[in-house]
Amino acid sequence: MHGRGLGLYLVKEIVEKYGGQIKAVKTATGTKIELAIPEIKRVI
Repeated sequence: MHGRGLGLYLVKEIVEKYGGQIKAVKTATGTKIELAIPEIKRVI
């Protein structure tokens, strides 16, 4: 069974909500998904 892309959509929404980035990079053997999420430091 093939996916419908909903999982990647949800990941994108969450990553962007927290100020991160997600991108798809074409490689010689397929596609690579890269995520970058900033570190949040809190002082308690």
